[in-house]
Parts: sequence; C-alpha cells; structure tokens
Amino acid sequence: MSCIYAGKSLKGSYVVQEMENITFKINQLPKRIKVDNGS
Repeated sequence: MSCIYAGKSLKGSYVVQEMENITFKINQLPKRIKVDNGS
C-alpha cells in the first residue's frame, strides 16, 4: 500500500494525523517517509 499527499505549509499536527490514519489502516508503520523541503 502506498499513500501520497502533497501540499504547501503542512502543519505538524496534520502530518501526525495522516501518519496515524495510514498506520491504523495497514496495522504497521511505513517503511519510508519522503519529504521535500524545497530548494
């Protein structure tokens, strides 16, 4: 299973909420998290 969410200025609380949703759905932690902080 993979998940992609893109946006500008994501708040930490939203990232935590999304990670909890993903973890709950697949009942395990993601193997990788990729972020891009821009140039």
